[in-house]
Amino acid sequence: MIEMKRRIAFGAALLILFTALTGCGNFNNLNIGGVTRAPSLDVIISMPEQRVQAAWSTHGWTWIGGAVEADYDHPLCLNDYSEITLRLESESAEMKLRFGDHYPPQSVSVQRWNAKYVGTRDAEVWESSEPVAVNKNKIQINDDGNNYIYEVHAGWSKGKLRGNGYSYYVFRVDSVDFEPLPEFSLRAAPSLEVVLTAKNLPKQRVKAAQLTTNWMYIEEDGNEKGILSDSPSPLQLRDYDERTLRLESTDAEIELRFSDDYPPQFLFVQRWDARYMWMEKYPDGESVAVNENRIQVSDDGCDYIYEVHAGWPEGNPQGRGGSQYAFRIDSAGD
Repeated sequence: MIEMKRRIAFGAALLILFTALTGCGNFNNLNIGGVTRAPSLDVIISMPEQRVQAAWSTHGWTWIGGAVEADYDHPLCLNDYSEITLRLESESAEMKLRFGDHYPPQSVSVQRWNAKYVGTRDAEVWESSEPVAVNKNKIQINDDGNNYIYEVHAGWSKGKLRGNGYSYYVFRVDSVDFEPLPEFSLRAAPSLEVVLTAKNLPKQRVKAAQLTTNWMYIEEDGNEKGILSDSPSPLQLRDYDERTLRLESTDAEIELRFSDDYPPQFLFVQRWDARYMWMEKYPDGESVAVNENRIQVSDDGCDYIYEVHAGWPEGNPQGRGGSQYAFRIDSAGD
């Protein structure tokens, strides 16, 4: 009888502990092991109060009974910021970071980029972030006339009963002076024509394949719309028949002509030996010098696959974002 009472008391204690850990009837994001995903992040700005839930980005989370890892694109390459944007209404304001599940992290760091770089995939721009001071999950901001993309990195220490790991979050803050793009925006990123010129030889021209694209524009009703398309690596494309130029001399010049009279403000070009086509593993691309949208090429006996990264930053009237293109140049010796 005594033993039976002990078992009943032990079972009641477990039930009380389980209820305390999970909350009364709230099982949406909790289990007996704790939080099954990194807490959400609300960003609140004062004067007047505005609030958005920041976008989850790359994160890793472990709890009793499971774990999750997720890798997201760079904060400058999101398809749509409209739901995660705050707008300053005064020259200075305080921004509060409020984490969900009543579970604040043990470490928080913040960095930001000028939003004019939205859409670029230039590694140097990605690495040029500006650190932002955080004090007790609060940030003091001053309007300098620029818009910014913010990234928050939060960490939860190991050994925490409710879960541990890290998460990145992304949101945007616009200047009080920011004016959205006008209604005559382009509905798609410009196409790319590649023109090859060599002395005493006729010009050749092809339309490059348009690959991964991230593009924002304004519709007639004044609302901003985003387009995101994802494509395989240039080395995985099956058909370059209509996208191939052939060298007919030792030296030649390539001109990159973007449609709609809308040249990009950022341009990066790389290439691979065409022998790596359709291989699962291949080396990093070889960087190619570009000067005023022109590339000098010499025939070294190899065929090459070229990839062009073009970026149109914020503030351009016809649209903003980035696009990748691909074309091929064959040696005269083939």
